Amino acid sequence: MQNSGPKLLTSRRLFTSLGFMLGLLVAHGQTPWETNFASAVKKATASKKPIFVDFHASWCGPCKQLDEVFKEARAKALLAHAVCLSIDVDKDQEDAQRFNVTGIPRLLLLSSDGRKTQWDTMGFGGADAFISDFSAALKVKLTAADEVRVASDPPILTSVETALAAGKFPAYKAQNPTAANTGLRLLVAKLGVYKESDFKPIAALVQKAGRDALPALIDGMADKSLAVRVGAHKMALGVLKPEEAKSVAFNPWAVSAVRSQQLMAWRRLLPGK
Repeated sequence: MQNSGPKLLTSRRLFTSLGFMLGLLVAHGQTPWETNFASAVKKATASKKPIFVDFHASWCGPCKQLDEVFKEARAKALLAHAVCLSIDVDKDQEDAQRFNVTGIPRLLLLSSDGRKTQWDTMGFGGADAFISDFSAALKVKLTAADEVRVASDPPILTSVETALAAGKFPAYKAQNPTAANTGLRLLVAKLGVYKESDFKPIAALVQKAGRDALPALIDGMADKSLAVRVGAHKMALGVLKPEEAKSVAFNPWAVSAVRSQQLMAWRRLLPGK
């Protein structure tokens, strides 16, 4: 544990992806972090996730050790279950005082509205202790598959997810159209889950892309995985106008030849077709 120390003017590293700066986010490894309490509450309320808060400072040695843990696959898998909020106590004294922070690193798990504290700990006792305690606080039991899935997410997918979550996808697409489209296709591929609780956060991000997601969703409807086809079709219907939805049909369970024929009508809905 370290108590408050001298202020430094250096900022925590900002999350940069393909030349596009997301000014409201910082990054621990590839995990996007909010830096504003109100923004974190808004995002958590929309996603129905708790808020994980990391109070830190640039001069704090244990904070830097904890930052390295955040880069691990198992930590990323847990952090994906929360909206992450990074607060430099030297730069944001208002929020530090709000939670009566007297030593760092201080970690909190809050309800999605930010009003109830579900977990509160201070100091750094090692990676295994953090993973164990945080997992218990989240009521999440990690599997090897969870760790592999999060660790294998390519940076381009993380970039698009971050832009969508921050409401900055239009600007991201304007600067990086190829990366934006590729990232959307990777995100649509993640719709192939079998639990509704896993589907909802991914669907919420796809929904933020709106009509821009339609090409990726149509490609998803052609995927070899039935789960991806079902998820992509469900989301695609949501971005169509009512009259468009009535003009096309698709059966994810049909044989490949039938699906291919049905998708021809869907592709005619795309710009330039």
